[in-house]
Amino acid sequence: MGYGSGPYGEAPWGDGLAVSLVSVESIAENVIRLTFDGPVLATGLEVAGDALDERLYTITPVDGIVGLDGAPARPVLIAMVRLAEVADVIGEAFDLTLDRAMSPWPCNYIVTVDGVMTPEGGSVSGSGVVLAQRKGVVPIVIDQTTGSRDIAITSGSIA
Repeated sequence: MGYGSGPYGEAPWGDGLAVSLVSVESIAENVIRLTFDGPVLATGLEVAGDALDERLYTITPVDGIVGLDGAPARPVLIAMVRLAEVADVIGEAFDLTLDRAMSPWPCNYIVTVDGVMTPEGGSVSGSGVVLAQRKGVVPIVIDQTTGSRDIAITSGSIA
């Protein structure tokens, strides 16, 4: 393989370990948590490759899946990206806050990361599938035949 092959970079001695997206999970109806296997650039100054820039992420609904409400997954947009408050994970976990709740379960969304950089300048990209968490509302079925609610009249004969 040689020194410059694999996850250590293209330079003769490499440029550090490659960082990749390792987990995508829904933690609320409108929040998706992304976890990387190493620190990524997160300055909040909108520099190139800043992980806090919502333009570096895309969320696409998976076609062909219908939620509990009977409708297919609707598109959502990323409103904000912030560092996740997770113990022992500094600069590796981020919460994507969406502009609205995801479609009801069991809808799926594909989250794609493209253009995020490591502090050393390495490129980070990847994608993952997240299952929507929203439970949705089951439609009410009205039963036209309801029993009597009069407790004085019971079934059987009256003497």
